[in-house]
Amino acid sequence: MEAEKRKTERFVVRNGAFVAFGNSLPKVGMLKDISKGGLSFEYLYDEKPVGNESRVDIWMTSKEFFLREAPCSKVYEITPASDYDDNQFSSTIMNRCGLKFRPISADQSAKLSSFINTYATQPAP
Repeated sequence: MEAEKRKTERFVVRNGAFVAFGNSLPKVGMLKDISKGGLSFEYLYDEKPVGNESRVDIWMTSKEFFLREAPCSKVYEITPASDYDDNQFSSTIMNRCGLKFRPISADQSAKLSSFINTYATQPAP
């Protein structure tokens, strides 16, 4: 996604932040960057793509933070190249997914702001 399309600045977060996106069988992965408008995360490769609209949970492994069921929509999903299996130097294949928050509650917005202020380390490239 091109940076100029984003309405809010994204930030890299410190290690230990995770995301679960989806309904019945959510994709769980590492949070890569976040803003008040959305986030991106990486999860272990799976041929089945994630759905387009759902809710997302965000948490820290240290149990210091948990945001539950923020409404969101998938903006993009990047899957590995078809020749990735031929790469002998890579043992873990990851998908990357970008989400846009849909209208969230005032409480969720306050928690999201707190998360960014507490766990963001630098602006995302």
